[in-house]
Amino acid sequence: MSRVRGEYELLSALGVGGMGVVYRARHGGTGREVALKTVACQNGVAVEALYREVQALSRLSHPGIIRIVDHGIADGLPWYAMELLRGMTLREHLDIWFERDAESSLPTSPAGRGSSREPRTVVGPQPTHVQRRELLRIARQLCDALTMLHGAGLVHGDLNPGNIFIQDDGQPVLFDFGLASQFRREDGRAPLEAAGQVRGTFDYMAPEQVLGAPLDARADLYGLGCTLFEGLTGQRLFSDPSPSNVLSRHLSDTPRRPSSLVSELDPQLDELVLGLLAKSPAHRIGYAEDVADALDTLDASLASGSCARGDIALQSGSASASGVRPHATTATLDRTLAQGTTAAFDAALAHGATASFDTTLAHGGTASFDAALAYGKTSRVDAAVAYPKRTRVDTAT
Repeated sequence: MSRVRGEYELLSALGVGGMGVVYRARHGGTGREVALKTVACQNGVAVEALYREVQALSRLSHPGIIRIVDHGIADGLPWYAMELLRGMTLREHLDIWFERDAESSLPTSPAGRGSSREPRTVVGPQPTHVQRRELLRIARQLCDALTMLHGAGLVHGDLNPGNIFIQDDGQPVLFDFGLASQFRREDGRAPLEAAGQVRGTFDYMAPEQVLGAPLDARADLYGLGCTLFEGLTGQRLFSDPSPSNVLSRHLSDTPRRPSSLVSELDPQLDELVLGLLAKSPAHRIGYAEDVADALDTLDASLASGSCARGDIALQSGSASASGVRPHATTATLDRTLAQGTTAAFDAALAHGATASFDTTLAHGGTASFDAALAYGKTSRVDAAVAYPKRTRVDTAT
């Protein structure tokens, strides 16, 4: 091949997507091998997407997010070099688990045709207990990467198994940031700039993304919910050969409980997945750290063999005093603070697992404080870690 991009010699093609192509490449001076991504032609949308990736990745440093090492322009086309990972995508792992051929497991494409709204039910092997634990481990580590991403004011915009790479050492890495967007406002849970058209992978798109509405971090969590549903059941959330039907079903159809397809699943998994798949962002689990806490609790339950519905603390995206977490035992204290600000204290007493403090601020901004008391964790503050740009936090003493 021996074409050159900057100081990199292209060795072989690693993959071709809708907006770009990735090569294995070698730096001429150091001999270091990288994955080099560029656009196949001077397409405005593709060039914009690649620049968006460069801008997003240049700001981030996390083991769960692909690392950019260089970028430039050659022959009028932009490119960037990233670390060369060893392993397989989560989609490839799921194909092996569920004995699917690669072609049949591809996401619904815009070229698809069909009119039936009935889902295609694919009967195949069910995930083993070990595979379920592995899926939840991957999801738990992804939550750390998403916390970093959302804390930087960014949303991935296309979270799906094909964009999650599992390295040989088991570390999941999020890549393909071509649809990443940035927060527009400094206050509260800021929306993200929308492109004004439907972009993404249809099978994993949040309802608000289907509508072309402004997005926030909860759109990524919907994609995580779709990914978990598929990993637990071997089926897409809404399988249909017609892209328009898939998009319509994201807007209108009630998601099935994963346990309706896999009888051995724990009730807690149903609650977690359905909490991520709420149609309205206001009713969806709102923070990656909340998902991480739920997964920690669930992992402990799976390890001990005990699961009871309601043990997981799930926080919706609602920024109101009534948005408390469901628990077997809960004490809620409401106080009215200065200027009409209300603080809701939800003390999760069951199992001593989690205590959360939700504060509704004057102008719709929300701060969530999670103190993970179980497993010897230190306390975490979402407002400072996941959403550092807040200007006001009210707490009750």
